[in-house]
Amino acid sequence: MNLYAHAAIGTALAVGLGLCSASALGQGDRAAGLAHIEAARKAAGYDNAVLFDHTCARLMVGAALPYGRIYRPAYDRDPENFRTEPVQVFDNLYYVGEKMQWGASPSAWAVETSDGIILIDTMFEDSFEPQILGGFDKLGLNPADIKVVLITHGHRDHMGGAKLLQETYGAKVIIGGPDWERMENDERYTEIIAARDESAVDGQEVTLGDTTITLYLTPGHTPGTVSMLIPLEDNGTPHLAALWGGTGMQYSAEEYSKQAARFRDIVTNAGADVLLSTHPQLDNSDVKLPLFAKRQPDDPNPYVVGEQVVQNYLTVAHECAAAATLLPEEYRGYLGR
Repeated sequence: MNLYAHAAIGTALAVGLGLCSASALGQGDRAAGLAHIEAARKAAGYDNAVLFDHTCARLMVGAALPYGRIYRPAYDRDPENFRTEPVQVFDNLYYVGEKMQWGASPSAWAVETSDGIILIDTMFEDSFEPQILGGFDKLGLNPADIKVVLITHGHRDHMGGAKLLQETYGAKVIIGGPDWERMENDERYTEIIAARDESAVDGQEVTLGDTTITLYLTPGHTPGTVSMLIPLEDNGTPHLAALWGGTGMQYSAEEYSKQAARFRDIVTNAGADVLLSTHPQLDNSDVKLPLFAKRQPDDPNPYVVGEQVVQNYLTVAHECAAAATLLPEEYRGYLGR
């Protein structure tokens, strides 16, 4: 059964549980919440079905449903389980992330510029070396060329290698200010957090050589989540990628909904036609990456999904989070994810 069939099952579960469970709010609020879920379902279609499953169906089912529909095995951090080959997906973009195993494997993206490399996220400490450094070696890239590290949000599975890059190669690390502060005051991050280089600013342009990536503060997944617009080329043809910095709404459903709508307006005005995520299942990288091994010169790039799909992705995020604000009982089950 494929991911989209699973998503359809998740939809049915969400509706069924939603109609049966009690709510502390009135029926009007509940009806409005379910209307947001229906709006998200319509926006999702085929291309964004996995995001709908993750942020709407999973919201309703809560802790009963495991990530990726597969319970996390005790051995999931064995490198052999997350190892996968790096892939060049655009002229100037490489995937150096993990293989999707149980639904929470992180992504990492290397943007090549005329003056070095911008790395987006550094994953866990134990996957940083085999996947990013090992991936660079296979791609013929030099990790010493990493000049800037952009961290989408301050969770261990996205910033585990940042300190090593900073200390070994002198890379500048940029994280949203509230996430710097949160990690600096959390003893769980004491051993791995990088020294504070720079806090991301909303609308900030990070330029390296011929490439400028624009950052936007989009709190919701964490208080300091950063989303971004990334200029790309495919066989010389320009494209623009939108990367939504954090997919769960654990920090604040209200902020997540507001920021998803705001970022949708930003990507609409910018004309983004490529969608990237911080986890390979959420932009269908687990399906798209293998296609590059058989891609012919005239074949379309699987990541060029079109402007409407990118906008719909953020509509799904916005509507599902809006539902969460109206369905607090169900949202509490989601908070532990």
